[in-house]
Amino acid sequence: MTTLTQAIMTSQPRFHGQPMSLEAFAALPDDGYRYEYVKGVATMMSPAGGLHGRIAIQIAALLWSYFDAGESGHIFDSSTGYRLPNGDVRTPDVSVILPGRLPDERDPQGFIDIPPDLAVEVISPSERYEDIQQKITQYLAWGVKAVWIVDPATRTVTVHTADGVTRLASGDTLEAGPAAPGFACRVERLFPPA
Repeated sequence: MTTLTQAIMTSQPRFHGQPMSLEAFAALPDDGYRYEYVKGVATMMSPAGGLHGRIAIQIAALLWSYFDAGESGHIFDSSTGYRLPNGDVRTPDVSVILPGRLPDERDPQGFIDIPPDLAVEVISPSERYEDIQQKITQYLAWGVKAVWIVDPATRTVTVHTADGVTRLASGDTLEAGPAAPGFACRVERLFPPA
């Protein structure tokens, strides 16, 4: 076997599509890929591109600043897994848990077993609508107060809550409502300059 063949074979997501227990999923070694755990199967998340990553970090920075550098709220990135009641583990691109909801206000070592107040998903070009819709449905059914679906292609944010859906574009003000009381910013601040 050539060195190139070995490199290609070792760069493949080893665990994608493999059925396993939640315990086995939690113990997966880092193979350079990000996974969610859906219906007992490790499901690889598409690698995010530069634009996706920049938008996610911009949203996290805005929330971090609003929550006084994390002193008055818990802001998590896409490496944080949330264990849903059905056993699935989801990893929003950005998530927020308001003060007073985590035991002793300490960040858990493993998966988080309570719903975030806010879950943010930045759409990747390879994501399917059905997968995004499934996440929204799961999040809201679990008690997430707001789900932001951020679309880099259209530079829009769709806010999903138990009360309905609101689509916002540049020029509109994004408010987090009870998911982050008092937070508001213009939609265009979530995106790099056009």
